[in-house]
Amino acid sequence: MKTKVTLLIVLFGALLVGGWAFQQPNPPRQQWEYKTIVLSAMRAEPELALHGAQGWELIEFKPEGNSTNLYGLYIFKRPR
Repeated sequence: MKTKVTLLIVLFGALLVGGWAFQQPNPPRQQWEYKTIVLSAMRAEPELALHGAQGWELIEFKPEGNSTNLYGLYIFKRPR
């Protein structure tokens, strides 16, 4: 009886160790860098194209007032 319990404990331990040995490591989390730009009549529009060339992705635009022009708050992100 005692040998059966010992055998079960050893078998259970081997299964645990075997499971940990073949476990995949967690991939590193993606980190993001954020940038905001307020575009008004005082700032030029080519600045937006420059950010696209640098790998920034536009994630949100909040227009200034009720206008339909390009003035407002731009929020960009890119991977670090």
